[in-house]
Amino acid sequence: KDVEAYLGGFGSISSDFTKVLEAIHSTPSFESGQRYRECTDPPYNALKHQDGLGVTKDVVDLLNNDVKMLFFNGVNDLICNHVGNEIAVEGFEWDHQVEYQNAKRYGWKAPSKGQLGGYMKEYKNLMYLKVLHSGHMVPMDVPDVSLDMLRNLVFGVSFDDYEQSIQRAGQKPGGENCPVCPAQTTCEACPVCPSNNNGKGQTGSDGQPDDDSSTSTIDEAHQPVTITIPYMAAEFWIASSLAAAVAVAGLCWFC
Repeated sequence: KDVEAYLGGFGSISSDFTKVLEAIHSTPSFESGQRYRECTDPPYNALKHQDGLGVTKDVVDLLNNDVKMLFFNGVNDLICNHVGNEIAVEGFEWDHQVEYQNAKRYGWKAPSKGQLGGYMKEYKNLMYLKVLHSGHMVPMDVPDVSLDMLRNLVFGVSFDDYEQSIQRAGQKPGGENCPVCPAQTTCEACPVCPSNNNGKGQTGSDGQPDDDSSTSTIDEAHQPVTITIPYMAAEFWIASSLAAAVAVAGLCWFC
């Protein structure tokens, strides 16, 4: 509602909203009778014929023509989660897809706060920023950090303040992720699995233990854990469902 007040003149605000409109060059829109609303039907109705068509091909074309693109995502976004979006960005089949997938991740310190504002992964003209302390509406949740982000993008300031220390999963030369333990592989770039003998018996690149002090195997080090759940007869669940149904019916009758 604060956004609607500053851009549309709705509600009571302490400052003159017309100065805001003037600053973003939107005065003609206001003078023509248009009013900003955060969520309204006309824009959707005008574009719904394009809903579901997708823009992946267009994005790939732009990337291959060196157009700088920044995708940002609030880490607390429950509508468009940052994990799924990151996978989608890594799936763009552009000229530097493999290089982007293998690129390092960096922490970005937002200048306005002087502290960590998000995590960046970039290669050439493709960037993906995960913004901390924000959900689906990043500029509303962290407006100062959002402005820092746009300034960095427009003025070409690096987001790579410090490299993340978390170890990356190994990848094959073609960019495909290596199998996780305990699966064995001959891929030299893939990580190896430690045994359960206090670090001894590491598996070498030849598939053999590095020393003779351990006879345990990878399968022995990763034995599955079995959890037993007490069995309840089907009659129990049927009786419980009937009791719940009777209780709901009784409440409806008295109400």
